[in-house]
Formats: sequence, structure tokens, C-alpha cells
Amino acid sequence: MKNLIALLLFLCLSSLFTLNAQPDTVVTGLDAPSGISIYNDQLYITQSFTDEVSRFSLDLTYATVEAVASLDTPTGTFVLGNDLYVGNGVGVNAGIYRLNLLEANPDPIPVLEDIAVSGVYIRDSILYFSSQNEQSVYTFDLTDETAMPQLIASGLAQPSGLAISDNELFIAEFGNGQVSKLDLTDNSVSVFLTDFDRPYGLNIYGGLLYVSDNASINHVDPNATDPLKTLVVDGLEAARQMAFRGSELYVAQAIGFFGTGIVTRFLLPLELPGDSCQIALGIDSLLGGEIGVARDSRIFNNETYNAIGADQGTECFAGDGPERTIWYRFTGDGNTYEIRTNTTGADDPVGMGDTRIAIYRGSCAELSPIGCNEDENTDLDLLNGRVEIATEAGVPYSFLVDTRNGLDSDGGEFRVEVTRQDTVSSVSNVVDLSNRIYPNPTNGILYFQGESPIRVVVLNAMGRRVFKTTVTSNQLDLSTLPTGLYSLFAQLPDETWASSKVIKR
Repeated sequence: MKNLIALLLFLCLSSLFTLNAQPDTVVTGLDAPSGISIYNDQLYITQSFTDEVSRFSLDLTYATVEAVASLDTPTGTFVLGNDLYVGNGVGVNAGIYRLNLLEANPDPIPVLEDIAVSGVYIRDSILYFSSQNEQSVYTFDLTDETAMPQLIASGLAQPSGLAISDNELFIAEFGNGQVSKLDLTDNSVSVFLTDFDRPYGLNIYGGLLYVSDNASINHVDPNATDPLKTLVVDGLEAARQMAFRGSELYVAQAIGFFGTGIVTRFLLPLELPGDSCQIALGIDSLLGGEIGVARDSRIFNNETYNAIGADQGTECFAGDGPERTIWYRFTGDGNTYEIRTNTTGADDPVGMGDTRIAIYRGSCAELSPIGCNEDENTDLDLLNGRVEIATEAGVPYSFLVDTRNGLDSDGGEFRVEVTRQDTVSSVSNVVDLSNRIYPNPTNGILYFQGESPIRVVVLNAMGRRVFKTTVTSNQLDLSTLPTGLYSLFAQLPDETWASSKVIKR
């Protein structure tokens, strides 16, 4: 009877899932599932009502839910190595317990006792946990046998899920409908994003922060200063912790007791790592070398890549926008770098090494172009892209490498090469145009002082191209554009690029 109720409930809910991800399969018959984690294609589930940690095989056709261990009101989970860390919410066994997943039925080993725990997260042997009872977040050093919990944030509203991106700890506050963030360098807490219903689970996946929020799943850029939610799934009920396996998103739904809880699986749109700014490939390991000594990345192949966010690059590149794009990211360290591509050791190299690069400052939601280049030196047949940048410490940077309109439009293999330099010597950066255009703000007609550009591209506040033209005089007609703030990019007769913000009235 329990399974029949759960099946009917699932069929009703399936009609409500409306957005980007589609429901695939579910685990049914659960009692208030809260935490879920994946280890070796096994889904581990905490059931708060039956005080049970359960296991479900994701690859078996006729898998059943198996009991693994018993705890008092188990809540959040986190996998580290071969161990599953489980928060325990109430009762005499409140605390955090470790289960050795190499064992079929592991005995729970106490890690921390005598405190109610809701969310668990581990990085660099430091265990972060939230306590709804204490309205606080703590740390605990797993390498120190004499360690005690250290309070790092208090006065929160039923903190639950935790996730870390760079040096910021994100905290879901179930009690007030917001996600806060804690700066791990000084433990200062600030509001990251409000307007949630009952946020519970947090995950960093593909460079994005996923938030389970009662009836929906949303994601947001964790680096944005003005973050915006993007709806991924709706039509859920009592969504709790999430887990990812490839392009599969699993969501625990604590719909009720007596076997009506479920775990739903959704197939997300599959993007390759680096396919967009949000899931850019990190190259921080290439920074910080000796001056003048190049550091090479591994070999990349862009043959299977698309151009997600394809309007990026149109402000610099001649012709159409990028096509076979791979995105990269790094955090500035205050040094100056040359970034270029090469085809050293490539079995299927990009034809003639022909690439182009555009580099940006800021989070993916607020990219500001600062440099671009299509050919390093055509006289020497160096057709690879090359830019130079003086970085600011702590500032995020992203850049794309593309091969559209090159000698090998189908793409191929290349490496990213980064060399630390004394100073910036090239003119690949976008220069300031603001002192050469007037009037600004403008009602439509914009005039250029000095040499007129040969081509102009205009992007709106969202970074989308809204205007593109060749220029035959010293004036530009923007009267067809709506009122707003725009970024204008002009290619000058010497083929350098200049930019300025323009206000259209």
C-alpha cells in the first residue's frame, strides 16, 4: 500500500516538473528523506523519521532500498574518500558520525557529539557544520584529536545546507528564506540572496551554486555581486539535499512520513567543462611562475565544443562571433601575464595554430572585456591568439579561446601557455574611448573625435550584442536602441579596439 501511494504521488508530481530538466526515475517508499550523497554509483539516503541511513544502487534495474546504519534523526551527509559523514539532529546521539563505505554494514563512529547537526561540508580536513538548534555554524578540525567545535557564525535562521566556493561559505537559512555567505578569511557574514521560500540544500556544481528551495531548484553564479536566480526545476515538494552524478541531478523530497518520501532524478542539459563561462576550466596552477618562463597547460581539443554565450567575443573579433569556444578562468595575483596558445605535442593540432582569445574581468554575470587578439604576429606566421594583462590580486578573470574563421574551422588541439612578465608590452588590450565620443548621454547621434572607427559593436547591459555596423563617417546613429546603458566597442584604423560606456536617453 505504501508503494502504491508513493507511485500515485510521483505520477501526480511528474506533471508539474516544467523547466529545463526532465524527471527520469525516482526512489520511492522513503520516510522523510533529508540528506543524500553518491559514492561508487550508490545513493546514500538519510531517513529522519525511521532514524535510518539507507543505500540504493543507481545502476541496478531492480534495486531496492537497503538499510546501512541506524542513527537518531540523521540529516545532512557528505562523502570524503571512502567515508560518509552524517549529521544527527536530535536525541542522545546528536552530533556527526562517520561510516566506512567499504563495509557493507558499517558501525557509526562518532566524530563529534552532544550537538544537533543539520548540514555538513568538508574542505581541506576542516569540517563545517550547521546547527538549527543553535542557529549557528561551526568548524571542526578532523586532523586534531583534541579539537573542539569553533563557532564562526551565529544568529542565523535555521541554517541547513552548506557549500564552499573559493573563500566563501554559503549558508542556506531555512527559517528566513535567504542564502548568506561567510568570508572564510575573516568570518564576516553577509546576505547573498533573498527571495527564497525555504532554502535547504546547497551544492556547487559546474561553477554554479544550486539551491533547493521547497518547491524548486535554482542556480546562481556564486561570484556575482548582484546575483540572479535561474530556475532549473519546479513542481517539487519539500525539496531537501541534492546530489550530482554527471548530468544527473538527484533531489530528496521529504514529502511526508509512512513511505511517501521520494528521491527524484533529473537529466540536466549536458555541458562540457569549459563549454560556458559558468563552468570555465581553472588555470590558476599556471600562474606565479618565474618571470619569462612559460607554463603550459595540458592539451585541449575544441572539436566538440559549442559557443555557449556566443555574443562574448563579438566586441573584439572581426567577422562573426565565436563558434568552437573553450572558457578558462583564474584569480588575479597582482602579477602581469602573457596568455597565448601553442600546439606543442598535439597529434591533431588546430590548423596553423590559428586561434583567437578574448579576456574579461569580473564574474560571469558581469563580464567586462579588457583584451582580445586574433593573431600574435602575421608577419612571422604566428596565427595564435595572444593577450597580456596586468592582474589585480583577488579579482576573477575569464577568457575564451576560439577557432572560428580560422584556417581550421572544425577546431583541433592546442595548449594554453602562461608566462609571467615584468610589464605589459603589447597593445592587445581594449583602450579607453570615452574621451573621444560625444555627447554622452546621447539621444541617438554619437560623434567621434579624431580618427573615425572602421567598425562598431554595441552590447546591452546583459552583454548581448544589439548593434553592429561598419562606419563611413565620424558619426554613429543609435536612435533605434531603447533607453539604457550600453557598452560600445570600436575597431580603430590601426586594428586596435577601444571601448566606452554609453547612455542612450
